[in-house]
Amino acid sequence: MSYESRTRRISTAFPNKRLFRTIAYAVPIGLFALAFLANMPNGARIFLCVEALVLSGVMTAIWRWLFADTLDTVEWRGDELLLTYNGEEDRIAVRDIVKVENLRAANPERIKLTLSTPCRFGSEVQFFPTYRTFPFKPHPIVDELLAAASGSMTSIAAP
Repeated sequence: MSYESRTRRISTAFPNKRLFRTIAYAVPIGLFALAFLANMPNGARIFLCVEALVLSGVMTAIWRWLFADTLDTVEWRGDELLLTYNGEEDRIAVRDIVKVENLRAANPERIKLTLSTPCRFGSEVQFFPTYRTFPFKPHPIVDELLAAASGSMTSIAAP
């Protein structure tokens, strides 16, 4: 199988990151609007404002925990991967991948790449792989990345 002819997206995080961030900001803004536009006593308005502030803090913490350290997109283009994070792009050679870990204990599932030469985003990068219907065994992209990286990597690193 020739890896030079492939160009495909192997990650799915970007829509999830945008949707979660939109919800995380829309709900507290809605609570603030309700507090000031609804006809209610002052104690209830203060409670709604405090609730909105606490909720926005909790949603920001959840967003950072789930999405902040993951790449937006990863595209496999022949012998290199195109990594995108917050609008910045970097290219890494597939042969620079030292280890591929399938972090199935994390929900949603993540793939962690350890690089021999650090890229703009560090020596370890994580991304959410494409969706699959049977998630009870390692993601197939792990084997493909290992095979494309080099013949010296023969096993899948598991947490």
